[in-house]
Amino acid sequence: MDMLSGILRRRLTLDAVIRAVSNRPGETIEPLVRAILWVGVFQLLFTDHVADYAAVDSAVKLAGKMQVSRAGGFINAVLRSVQRLEPTITPSGSASVRSCPIDRERWLVFQRGIFPPVAQHQVAYWSQAASIPMELAGEFFRDLGDRAAQVMIDANGRPPVICRVDRPDMLRPSDRLRPHAQAGYMIVEGGVNGEIRFAIDRGELSPQDPTAGLAAQWMMEALARPDAPSHADPASPPHVLDLCAGRGTKTIQMAGGGLRVTASDIAADKLQMLAQREALLHTGRIHICPAGELPVQAESFDGVLVDVPCSNTGVLARRPEVRWRLMRLDIDELLQTQNYILRRAGMLAKVVLVYSTCSVLPGENEKLIKHFLNSEQGHRWQLVKAHTTLPVTGKDQWRDGGYVAVMRRN
Repeated sequence: MDMLSGILRRRLTLDAVIRAVSNRPGETIEPLVRAILWVGVFQLLFTDHVADYAAVDSAVKLAGKMQVSRAGGFINAVLRSVQRLEPTITPSGSASVRSCPIDRERWLVFQRGIFPPVAQHQVAYWSQAASIPMELAGEFFRDLGDRAAQVMIDANGRPPVICRVDRPDMLRPSDRLRPHAQAGYMIVEGGVNGEIRFAIDRGELSPQDPTAGLAAQWMMEALARPDAPSHADPASPPHVLDLCAGRGTKTIQMAGGGLRVTASDIAADKLQMLAQREALLHTGRIHICPAGELPVQAESFDGVLVDVPCSNTGVLARRPEVRWRLMRLDIDELLQTQNYILRRAGMLAKVVLVYSTCSVLPGENEKLIKHFLNSEQGHRWQLVKAHTTLPVTGKDQWRDGGYVAVMRRN
């Protein structure tokens, strides 16, 4: 799995190295042979538990097993040429024709030039060195400026499993958990095992990145303000709608914070997962409502949280495959969907409207909110606060990228 996700992340970098030693663009190499080369080159460059001779030998043998033994000589020659590049991992470095970043601290350095010169071909260099499609690399530079390179470096990080602590009074001590820099979150050492799964089933933990949790946190804070709707009956706290609830991580977060939550989504299978989780947790504050059964009358809920479908550009490290399908998305259609969902949420919300994405692109975030607020319906809303989080890596500081905006009805 580590190799698969690594190759998904590093494909363009692997192709650049293969092209440098073979003078053959990856697209001209038979797909199966190219895949075997990715495996071999990835092991030579990015792993330290496989000896070079073993990486070369296993790749040649794999060609035979995959019935492309005729390419064994070519594969052997390419991999041995990569060895002669003497790739070395250094604790520091900078962008150049001979180097590419591994993470914020480490660089991979070759004995000769591999990549385009960054001064003359900035986008092309970062596309190959950080393995980001050219169109997306260009969009990052246009939208994020000098922050773009760091975002692309972080897109190749290996994210830890992070869990929100829902019941600190019940959470049992474990050497599998260490505190995250964000209070209320823990990092799971070694991934989810039976012990962690039991803690999740008991309602002690919920898998969630702190950036994703910010939207629900801000919703709870907004409805706790003195000017929020009052509910004389303690058994009837503010009622919110989680409009794109998915599996309901934010739903459970808000229910745990004392809100009544109606969870809705167009994906029935995800709502079924949420129903199963509620059956285990017994919050008593979650109502599941299929998208087609939502009320049509305006201002049916005190607050509406809408975590819209988006480009996922803030979670490229956690979802390495996204970068390859992203440019096939119809961005205009995606923006239209986001606008439609936000307008519907604005109609259903009485007091507070929270919009969130896991994107770092302004077109889906600040610009879209500005467009909404300038619309006829949006004039009824005032932006209270908004924040874009760029991805953050580090032992205890990891955060995904994303955006949250809180609006209050005038």
